[in-house]
Amino acid sequence: RDLAALCWQAWRYLIQNHPHDSICGCSVDAVHKEMDVRFDWVEQIGEEVARQSLAAIAGAVDTRQLAGAPLVVFNPIAGPRSDLVTARVPLPEEAEAVEVLSPDGERVPCEIMAWEQAPDTTMELDRHGLETRLALILSGLRSGESVQAVELEVEGDTASIELMLAPLPPVAEVVERCRTAIRALLADQALHRFRLRLRHYGELQLRFVAPGVVAHGHKTFEIRPVAPVARAQALGAAPRMENDLFVVEADPDSGTLTVTDKASGMEFPRLHRFVDGGDRGDEYNYCPPENDRLVATPAEPPVCRVVESGPVRQTLEISQVYRVPAGLTRDRASRSEDLVRLPITTQVSLLAGVPRIEFCTTVENQALDHRLRVQFPTPVVTGVSRAEGHFDVVERPLELPRDTLDWPEQPTPAQHQRTFVDVNDGKIGLMVANRGLPEYEVIPGEEGVTVALTLLRCVGWLSRDDMHCRRGHAGPALPTPEAQCPGTYTFEYALIPHSGGWENAYTQAQAFNAPLRAVAAPRSGGPLPLELSFVQAEPAGFVLTAIKLSEGGEGLSVRGFNITGDPQEVPLHLDRAWRRAAQVGLDERFQEELVLEGKSVCFRAAPKQIVTLRFGD
Repeated sequence: RDLAALCWQAWRYLIQNHPHDSICGCSVDAVHKEMDVRFDWVEQIGEEVARQSLAAIAGAVDTRQLAGAPLVVFNPIAGPRSDLVTARVPLPEEAEAVEVLSPDGERVPCEIMAWEQAPDTTMELDRHGLETRLALILSGLRSGESVQAVELEVEGDTASIELMLAPLPPVAEVVERCRTAIRALLADQALHRFRLRLRHYGELQLRFVAPGVVAHGHKTFEIRPVAPVARAQALGAAPRMENDLFVVEADPDSGTLTVTDKASGMEFPRLHRFVDGGDRGDEYNYCPPENDRLVATPAEPPVCRVVESGPVRQTLEISQVYRVPAGLTRDRASRSEDLVRLPITTQVSLLAGVPRIEFCTTVENQALDHRLRVQFPTPVVTGVSRAEGHFDVVERPLELPRDTLDWPEQPTPAQHQRTFVDVNDGKIGLMVANRGLPEYEVIPGEEGVTVALTLLRCVGWLSRDDMHCRRGHAGPALPTPEAQCPGTYTFEYALIPHSGGWENAYTQAQAFNAPLRAVAAPRSGGPLPLELSFVQAEPAGFVLTAIKLSEGGEGLSVRGFNITGDPQEVPLHLDRAWRRAAQVGLDERFQEELVLEGKSVCFRAAPKQIVTLRFGD
């Protein structure tokens, strides 16, 4: 239960995955298998720390004024922000329909996805068995459920105990009331038999677009059962979706998309085309075969159909099969004539009121020595790309150096990104956001540039010395069959059409990478209001990247950076007053004292500067 110690353990596992050749994927299969396990550990620990922490905050929100089931929605980034929430809400009875209400009573459209109900359990126990069982239940160790209500009945020498359980944060007064009642039963020596019945809340899974969730904070919604209303859904209809922001249409022959941005009237045709090419490189360098053969169209017409058409989300599914060369020829200069199937299924989604188009693509890979990318042609004419890096947005020219014959390694047009790459001409632009896909290329063209996002690079060697793009080995010549990436992979990315520069769209890329989280809360009193921003920075160009306990465990540290190329005066607002504020380094060593004005402090951030503040009493 020491969350700080758990966080440090997760950091240890994460850093163990960051030696130079490990983190960039340039090692033997056994090393990367171990990295997979450590990454799983990091994710499991992080999710558990987040679960406990969010549950603690949700349990401290004063929800007594709400008549329905409270749901606390958390926003980990800047705001206010409207975005998709998928939540599980415990309810004592099944509901065919519900309404979602914001703190000000606004009704928010929602969709019910599922209902799950665990069966009741009844058991006959002796005194010791009852004590043991109740100790587990009241400690919250039984499936993460806590006691919501208790009913007792005594008849002769038999006591019947009925507990109502729900996956909600425990309410201290309810738990203590239950403990007191059970102690009285156990102390009654006239009782010899105990009948324990466990009843469970059902769980409603629903989704909605939560409006205006404040920055780095929470907003509490209320879930109420209502009478069901029939809604027509145009499933399987023409491969077309439309909401208040975009029109998305699929070409039934090629599977590509045409997106119309209603705000600007701009049309982006032939989007989302998969292109598969050969790769005779190694784990260090991509290298196309001398006689490459690109596969850019499906082997047969794709199947395009609408699979969701609700008030919250619309989804268009495109299923297609490419037939690609099975691998390289023996001399590695060409792709083989033997073909294998490469099934690709994509779900394209529109969210009500959210200005981005989301993609989830699943690929079943059986081919060797190839690179699969998805391309987005644009009408944007530009000579540069802009991509988020570490505490920066990096502008890169599309033109490569020319006089490179004597270079030991030839320059590559593929570049690195964190969460987005953007192309724009100052008037219109297209941003491609991603989750965990760090390689992109922007390809120049006469009608505009094309953004290519790498999904798979499949090679069989750690290092080779027979490549035309690099002289000699970069590492040991060891086979790495698992680097051919056989199996099924799922990729998530998003399109964000916009006007002006990348500054008008990057918050949507950050939102795509940091989804809203929701935690069901009990109806109880607490010190926190229904809506609260713990930390808020102005203007939006100063991006907060860490809010944490200061090193040593006393006080609060807040870190962020100026994402723009201009200096900024940054007011920072906190949810509570502190006695002292200071600017510190990344190591949290003191640099200069700052002046606090109530719950706010103001400081200057130079272009691209990382700033860390420490607050204390």
